[in-house]
Amino acid sequence: MPALSTWGTGNNTAGAIDTAGNVYVASDQHCIYRYRPNGRRDVFCGLPGTAGDVDGSPELARLNCPQVLTFGINNTLYIGCRNCIRAVNPDGEIVTVAGTGVAGFVDGAAGVAQFNNIVDLAFLPSADGKSGRLFVADNANRRIRVVEEDGTVKTIAGNGSAGQTNGHGPTTACIHTITGIAADAEYVYFAEAAYYNIRRVHVASQVVSHFVGCSAAGNQDGAAGAARFNGPQKLDMAGDGTLVLAETSNCDIRRILKSGQTNRIVGNCSNGTADNANALSGTLRTPLDVCVRADGGLVIIEPQSVRMVTAVVTPKKQPTDFANPVLPEARRDEQFAEMLDATDGFLHDVVFHVG
Repeated sequence: MPALSTWGTGNNTAGAIDTAGNVYVASDQHCIYRYRPNGRRDVFCGLPGTAGDVDGSPELARLNCPQVLTFGINNTLYIGCRNCIRAVNPDGEIVTVAGTGVAGFVDGAAGVAQFNNIVDLAFLPSADGKSGRLFVADNANRRIRVVEEDGTVKTIAGNGSAGQTNGHGPTTACIHTITGIAADAEYVYFAEAAYYNIRRVHVASQVVSHFVGCSAAGNQDGAAGAARFNGPQKLDMAGDGTLVLAETSNCDIRRILKSGQTNRIVGNCSNGTADNANALSGTLRTPLDVCVRADGGLVIIEPQSVRMVTAVVTPKKQPTDFANPVLPEARRDEQFAEMLDATDGFLHDVVFHVG
């Protein structure tokens, strides 16, 4: 039986997991924290409390309101920072992948493209696992964008108008209040909080269609057209193509099969922080993000907590050549030693609280 437990706390916005089981959490303190399997938490990149859009070495680089994380190949951690996409390369250098950092809407080369409030990212590796495409939920522009392998930014869905009209992505389809995306080789799925639905974009044809939900708030499992959501947020995808959805208003985690059949797998729909040996009996507090682990377990990101669920879905597939994205320990510990010593010690000494 899947169990729900709590790892640690912080001012969290989103998360991602590497193949070694390290959990990376974006913080509204302008940094990324890393939770290790042994319970230790450290600063992976950015300087807590200091905002900036500065590329470079870990010692100098700065982040500005990181809102979403996802991993790609070659040890690359992608970071959505409101109006641009940053990345931590295997050597620890932070670079800007796309976007000027200024809010706007411009397709084109990475250095001139503009975004407006990036709320989620989804990396889709190529068939040979040597490259891939990065899909972007561009909320204020009401569009789904993609960063191609050469860095070019294109729009694949949304004409900029608010609505729930389906049809050809960049011209006919209307989108409103995107909160999360997930992708496989056939579709990009996206959650819309305003309409309580999950829709999808066919990658090849760029046609948008309804997937699950009935455009009315509620809390109901069942077939695609009967299921109801409230506060759908970020999505992740299990190894069998199953979607996993965090719901803030229903305070639960839902599983959506490829058929559209939906069922609750974590939380009893009460707002709380109670761990439980039965994940369905535990309580969640406004979950923002959910990440599928390599063993089929889940990591749930709440504003003030990081929660863990034991194996409940099919283990997540990993891009070919994906490895543990850590920076050299000597550089990382030396960089933040003085700062960590000045804190209450929580950054280094997190204890897993298992109920």
